[in-house]
Amino acid sequence: MLLKKITACLLLVALLFCCSACGAQGDVALDISGAQVGTQVYLYYYDEVQAKAAEYGLSKDSTPTEYSEAAARLCAQYVAVNSRFLESGESLSALEKANVSAEANSLWRIYGKYYSQIGINKQTLTRIQTAKAYRDRLFFGLYDTGGTRAVKEATLQKYFTENYLVFQVINGYFTKPDESGVDVPMTEEEIEKVRNHFGTMLLRMQNGDTIEEVNDDHLETKYSSVAVTILKKGSLTYSEDFFKAVSKMKPGVPKIVQSEQDQYIFLVLKQAVDFKTGEAYLTNRSSCLRALKEAEFLEEIQREAETYKITKYDKVTEKLQKEL
Repeated sequence: MLLKKITACLLLVALLFCCSACGAQGDVALDISGAQVGTQVYLYYYDEVQAKAAEYGLSKDSTPTEYSEAAARLCAQYVAVNSRFLESGESLSALEKANVSAEANSLWRIYGKYYSQIGINKQTLTRIQTAKAYRDRLFFGLYDTGGTRAVKEATLQKYFTENYLVFQVINGYFTKPDESGVDVPMTEEEIEKVRNHFGTMLLRMQNGDTIEEVNDDHLETKYSSVAVTILKKGSLTYSEDFFKAVSKMKPGVPKIVQSEQDQYIFLVLKQAVDFKTGEAYLTNRSSCLRALKEAEFLEEIQREAETYKITKYDKVTEKLQKEL
């Protein structure tokens, strides 16, 4: 029964793909279990493979055939996503369609000239972005609240707690610009002065001053703002040592954190996370879900794509590759 449903869906995908492929053999690069993939979609994924060769197990020593086969596999995954979405019977919301259009317009504004030069038009770029929207809808439909494989909220919150920090910070430096404007290390006496200054700020906060009030004096200004920072583990904004140190802090209790290399000093106020209404968690919740389950979902799409029969029109694809 499942095989019949998949076959019927592929036939529908094939019909839609054929309609968009203009019906001319020269406009078709691949036949994927009856779904004819146009030259522009193939070019998009071939270009993707060239740009990110290492991600697809390729190198400068890989042959054009190996690049072409990798692009064909991505095309098969593109067909698999379209097939699954059609099978689901769902459609994109007005907001999702607007986001697809906005993303395609943005990419075209930046890369349109390049895409035009290699033979990809804006309509094809929109089709690619639409497939990505389909993939996201399928993913969240499975793993988000109400899905058949929904991840428990407690699991998401645990992941956020272990991989994100929410804090306010005043940064200090143990370097200074020399006569030519290049940063050079401070003297020991100057470093000690900075440490004492941060120690005084910490004491003020422990005695009830806010981090904004302390920062006003630090910057010799008034009504300064100390933005709330959301830091993901592995980010290059702060060091791994900084992340570990702040992770161990108690929310609401200020502390000085110093880099091991003696280049920076920080006065940090860690924030408690509100999992019900807090912006820090809610704006990163989808990212947590992706981190936990997206690889599993993409592997499933890949396995499905591997069951398709791929027929490559070699004369067409080779010509495209030479022109690219």
